[in-house]
Amino acid sequence: MIDRSNIDDIEYGIIGGLLLWPKYAGVAVAKLSADAFMNEGTRTVYEAISHLHFAGKPIDCVTVQRETGPDYVPVINEALPRATAEVEYYCDLLLEYDRLWHIHLLAGNLQNAANMTEAEKTLEQINALMCSRSEVETVDAMELVKAYILRKNEKSPPPEYISFGMEALDKALFVRPGDVVIIGGYSSAGKTLLSLQFALHMAKKYRVGYFSLETDTEKMGERMISHYAQIDFRRIKTGTEDSRDLERVLKMGMELGDYSGHLKFHRASGLSVRDIQAITLSLRHEIIFVDYLQIVDAPGRDFREKVTNVSMSLHTLAQSHNVTVIALAQLSRPERTKAGTAPPNMWSFKESGQIENDADVAMLLYPSDMNDNASPRYLKVSKNKDGTKTQIVLEFDGVHQTLKPMPPSMAERYRNVMKASREAVRQRNSADGSGQVTLEELEGEDDDLPF
Repeated sequence: MIDRSNIDDIEYGIIGGLLLWPKYAGVAVAKLSADAFMNEGTRTVYEAISHLHFAGKPIDCVTVQRETGPDYVPVINEALPRATAEVEYYCDLLLEYDRLWHIHLLAGNLQNAANMTEAEKTLEQINALMCSRSEVETVDAMELVKAYILRKNEKSPPPEYISFGMEALDKALFVRPGDVVIIGGYSSAGKTLLSLQFALHMAKKYRVGYFSLETDTEKMGERMISHYAQIDFRRIKTGTEDSRDLERVLKMGMELGDYSGHLKFHRASGLSVRDIQAITLSLRHEIIFVDYLQIVDAPGRDFREKVTNVSMSLHTLAQSHNVTVIALAQLSRPERTKAGTAPPNMWSFKESGQIENDADVAMLLYPSDMNDNASPRYLKVSKNKDGTKTQIVLEFDGVHQTLKPMPPSMAERYRNVMKASREAVRQRNSADGSGQVTLEELEGEDDDLPF
């Protein structure tokens, strides 16, 4: 049970602190509403203090008593000797007790639930209280500059970004813990396949959870083994693997055991967004994959509102608990024009624009030939808050359940060589200050040379 004497000490401490040090009123009212006070007397006095603060009037014993009337003089007299200068800290304590009180109240409702529907609604409310954070971090701009300079003077290592295992993506994306990444694609475009590759790569270092709402874990395991051990997927499906295939699987198992992180699959059919949050926090996942966003269960009057609530809840989970969320999403049917089928864009996310709003990074995966599902895939980074937009072409290797960047064409290699040559000349001229452009003959028998 909640100790009411502790709460009384906190409430009177806040009131006394604000009466003696009214400069803290702004901090208090930004954090705390009057509803958090359980004692009617302290709640009324706090409301008076809030009213005086917003009215720009002085806050002291006289002005507060004038606001509340003589009936609340005993509250003021009781608060003064219990005053604390740590008003902000006490506000946080009271918020914690307020949340705990509401959780106790909801727990009683849960005990009296008449059916599972009522129980699930109550659990969602409890989970929202467990995940909510009311504090706002406020930092002066000069402090940010000082912190930056300090990091540079101390030669701190650069920030660590999460690698996706593809060089072109890693150069363009700067995904950090707490970010939300959305991978949108048409049905059967390869979203699950690509995300599984990413998950395997990230699990070398991070604790990764993969929530599969559409594909069962056995099928996920078969795809994972085909990709990682490079075993013909048809042999896995028909049970015709040979001894060399099984040796590769054993080696794969040992390598997975050596990972500093781990990869856990959750068969998530029918799970709600609250369930995903609870499992993520209980297993301390650092990165989670959700396949896919539009079929996660969530409250809402219609499908659009449910998808919006799922997106917002996953975004809250990411920010509140520093979990990187990588969610897959279905795209609406491609537009057909006279010139052919139009490629997808950020408007193609089905049901809810909230998906785009909540994403730090949004990628679109689609076949280069809409009429040929075995054609190469385009992976287009259409939203990238902290980096550049880019597009890469992926070769679809269905035999080994792998999507891999296609090797550059001869023309692309020529452009890359010339670009590298120009950059080398620019850097050398910049270093010696000559500003003089010079040319050098490229020697050798390398087939990659342009001539």
